[in-house]
Amino acid sequence: MKYLILMLLSLGLIVGCESGDTMTKEDVKKLELLREVKPSMGDDKEYNLYAFFEFYDGSLDSEEISEGARQRDKYDELQETLEMDNVNQLTLKTNSLNSEEIEILGIKELPTFLVLDESGIVLQSTDLDEVVTLINGDK
Repeated sequence: MKYLILMLLSLGLIVGCESGDTMTKEDVKKLELLREVKPSMGDDKEYNLYAFFEFYDGSLDSEEISEGARQRDKYDELQETLEMDNVNQLTLKTNSLNSEEIEILGIKELPTFLVLDESGIVLQSTDLDEVVTLINGDK
C-alpha cells in the first residue's frame, strides 16, 4: 500500500512538472537578450535605447540606397533630438536586416527603436517622435 501511494505521488509530481506552460527556445533567447540590453537596478539613468537600422552599405540597388539614405536621416535626427539625460546606454545596430536580434524580437520594419527600463521593454516603435517624447519627457 505504501508503494502504491508513493508511486501515485511521484506520478503526480512528474505530470505536474510537465505542464504546457514551459518556455520555448525562442522565449529563452528573447529573455536572455533583454537581460543583456536593459538597464541594471544600480544604473543612474532610467532607460537604455536599442536602435536597429539598415543602411544598405555597399548595395547597388537604387531602392535599397534610397531606403538606406532615409534611415541615415532618421539616425541623424535621433542624434540631434534625443536628450541623453535619461539614457544610460544607446546601442545602435546597423546593417541589422538579417540579425538574430531582429528575429528574436519579431521586428518587421526598420528603423525600429526599443526603449527599455529595468523591468524590460517600455516601448518598441518605428516612430522616432514617440521615442524622443518618452525619453525627453515633457521638456
